[in-house]
Formats: sequence, C-alpha cells, structure tokens
Amino acid sequence: TWLAACRDLVHESGGSINKYLGDGFFATWPATDAVAAEFPKLRSELIARQQGGGAVFRFVVHAGPTTVDASMVNGEETLIGATVNFVFRMEKVASREKLPRLWSREAVDLFAGRMAFSRALESEVAGFPGRHEFYLDH
Repeated sequence: TWLAACRDLVHESGGSINKYLGDGFFATWPATDAVAAEFPKLRSELIARQQGGGAVFRFVVHAGPTTVDASMVNGEETLIGATVNFVFRMEKVASREKLPRLWSREAVDLFAGRMAFSRALESEVAGFPGRHEFYLDH
C-alpha cells in the first residue's frame, strides 16, 4: 500500500520510479521548471506520510546528469553514472545521521527560492573526493 501510494505521488509530480528496491525505490524527475514547481507539493505529501505513523522511511534528493544504459534489465531502464552512485551513498549518510530527509547542495541550488533549507552537515561520501555539504528542508 505504501509503495503504491508513493508511486502515485511520484507520477503525479512528473517523476518515474526507475527501480524498486527491497525496502524502497529509486525515482527520477527531469530537471524542468514544471517539475521544480510541483516538487514542493510532493515533498509535503512525503513528509505527511513520514509523520503519519505508517511506514518509517527517509528520502534523499540530489540533482545531476545520468546516463541511460541501452540494455533493459527485467523490463526496466538502468540509470548509470556518478549521480546515481552519489544518491545511494548520500542515503547512507542520511541513515548514519538518523535524518528523515537530506538534500545535496545541487538539489538546494535547483530548488532555491521554492523551498527553505539550512545547512545540516558536511560529510565525506565514499568514492567522491572531498567533503560535501548537505541540507535539511523546512
């Protein structure tokens, strides 16, 4: 039920679920003005579900280019590239810090003026040199 509700929210906001994982999903959106305008509503809906006493989950948001692998796996397109890897490692940062949501610097730049953010932490991300800034939404 939770996955179906989230799938509907993702689709309504202009996104698509690229891959279902054992305990969640990986969703993508095109970086367009229409999506950026709709995304705050999706964020609010997800937060309401986080606080609604149902499934416990977190979400992370990052922005960047991806590549679509030409081969299909189980009828799904496979996205590849550094952006995809960064998202999964960013989720590990959110898990380690016990944060319900986490936004990358790139996502904050994309949604600037549409949502409020504050800097939460700076962290290393495995496989990505240097320290990276992460934000909380308000």
